[in-house]
Amino acid sequence: MLRTHQFSALEQRLQALQRQFEGGDIGERDLVDAFRIFDRPDPALGDHFDAWLEEFPASYVAHVALSTWLLARAWAFRGGSTSDLISDRGRRGLAYYLAQAESCARLAVGLSRNPRGMWWREWPAHTETSCHCTTLKRGHGPTGTFWP
Repeated sequence: MLRTHQFSALEQRLQALQRQFEGGDIGERDLVDAFRIFDRPDPALGDHFDAWLEEFPASYVAHVALSTWLLARAWAFRGGSTSDLISDRGRRGLAYYLAQAESCARLAVGLSRNPRGMWWREWPAHTETSCHCTTLKRGHGPTGTFWP
């Protein structure tokens, strides 16, 4: 649904699960599993997330999905090597995408009555009103151009 820009259907499906979570009808693991589909570091998804957030700028579920994807991008840059073997580019990519994920997760926390517990524990709520994630498609990172 993300790649085909069926954002309304995606919103309805994920918001329904979020409401069930907020009402205590499903557990956090069920909600985490629903967002696992976004845990793919495919750089081609960036433009799709930008379009989703353009259509639904105050969407909790869109921000959680984007944060999940950004975390996957961060770990893809880091790679599976031991820390002493990570390249400078890998370290910069990890730091950059972790910062982007944190920004989106912080915003997401303020958009829900009962945010996913893992976001709440890692990044407390704040008063930020926008997410810097939507600037990713412009190709600017810590080195200027590692967004494919």
